[in-house]
Amino acid sequence: MIKKIGILILTIILSPILAGIYGLIHDQISYSISPEYFTKFKFEQFGFVEYGLDDKRTTVGIIGVWATW
Repeated sequence: MIKKIGILILTIILSPILAGIYGLIHDQISYSISPEYFTKFKFEQFGFVEYGLDDKRTTVGIIGVWATW
C-alpha cells in the first residue's frame, strides 16, 4: 500500500514536469518550421511583444512551457 502511494505521488510530481519539457521541445521544433507563427501570433498572445526580448528561442521555450499549463 505504501509503495502504491509513493508511485502515485511520484507520478503527480513528474507529470507536469514532463509536460513542460514536451511543450518546450514541441515549440522549439515548431519555431524552426515556422517562426512567423510565433512572431506574429504567439508572442502577442502571451504578452511578449511589450518586453522586447532579443533571444527568440528562450521566449519560444517559455511560451511552450506556459502553453502546457
